[in-house]
Amino acid sequence: TSFGGGLANPHSTEMDAHTTCNAVMMCAKPLRRGRVSVSMVFRIAINRESRHSFAAFYDSLAGLFLRQENLENLSCARGYQDFMRRLESIL
Repeated sequence: TSFGGGLANPHSTEMDAHTTCNAVMMCAKPLRRGRVSVSMVFRIAINRESRHSFAAFYDSLAGLFLRQENLENLSCARGYQDFMRRLESIL
């Protein structure tokens, strides 16, 4: 899934990860993803056993990513810790 503002959230349709985790990639140069350029990639892997508790968090993220001002805030992050701090302050 790609959102306006340069964010991609690739995800599996299967919940077959060994553990639930996330990863963030901030690109120095935007990447082409179809017709969209992205500079942030937020990847989530979900384990089948934790899918119910993770569903509310994922729904919150989807709503967050639809707001342009949130994407602009996140795109200014300088590294993973800063990204996660900004994400937590928005949530």
